[in-house]
Amino acid sequence: MQQISIWEKESYFKHHDIIIVGSGFVGLWSAYYLKRKHPKLQILIVERGVIPTGASTRNAGFACFGSVTELVADILKFGEEKMLDIVKMRFDGLEKIKKNFKNKEIDFEEFGGYELISESQKMDINILRSNIDFLNRKIKKIIKKTKAFRLHDSSINKFGFSNVQHIIENKFEGQLHSGKLCQALLRKVQSMGVTILNTIEIKNFENLNGKIELQTNQMN
Repeated sequence: MQQISIWEKESYFKHHDIIIVGSGFVGLWSAYYLKRKHPKLQILIVERGVIPTGASTRNAGFACFGSVTELVADILKFGEEKMLDIVKMRFDGLEKIKKNFKNKEIDFEEFGGYELISESQKMDINILRSNIDFLNRKIKKIIKKTKAFRLHDSSINKFGFSNVQHIIENKFEGQLHSGKLCQALLRKVQSMGVTILNTIEIKNFENLNGKIELQTNQMN
């Protein structure tokens, strides 16, 4: 266990109003909005790794709100209302990212994207067109744009795909660099006064007279 000086204990390891475990997107955004709403809160984020090594910085950087087949599957599983709630949360989240960070800062690009329907899926083109038209109508109010999805089978030969039956284009899909976004968000919350400590693993916690005391791999 590392020896901590009194100066370190009274600064880095002082009492905090809120301690967030994990410095990935969930932890950083939580700290950001808490600090915006309550600027005087003393917030600490503890991360067990040198960097956050969860899903935040290990995804493919898709900036999208769902593909046609994904959203149709969501309707079957959760219902139409829940599907639209998911689309809205994803879209609003992307808008907030774009509002807080410049495109170059996080390598954001809105190139559009494609969903491939393989021949083995044997999807009826009339059903596919019906699903596309339905989803375009339903999400129009959310994304404030028309015809997000369109059938684009003419691109099959252009791209040189084999065993592909249909291609669906989403012209509003984008991409971003998840590592750069995580770093930019980290810098933002630090500028707001949030403290972040790495290589701190929570071993246990207990409630002592209304205060939560953490036991870590470094110190209590």
